Amino acid sequence: MMRSWKFRASSKQIIEYANSLTGNTEDISRYYYNGELEIYDFKNEVAEAKYVKATIERITNNGHADIEGNMTYERIAVIARSKYLLAIICIYVNRRI
Repeated sequence: MMRSWKFRASSKQIIEYANSLTGNTEDISRYYYNGELEIYDFKNEVAEAKYVKATIERITNNGHADIEGNMTYERIAVIARSKYLLAIICIYVNRRI
């Protein structure tokens, strides 16, 4: 099983989770946004890439309650745990089928 995380950068939840993984003790009180952290298990990298593509499409088509204005591909960043996974994600995101 592959594990993937969905989060908003600079949020309290992701900093707190990263601290628990690394042993850091960074103070999270300075972060305004509580954020979102969801953990998913995927069968493989392709399933994970397809999920990322579907999420990007949902946000660009429907917007997001916490984001002002229209969401475009230019306003989205994807952080992957490896270059290999990022390459697969790029292949699927660039497919318009």
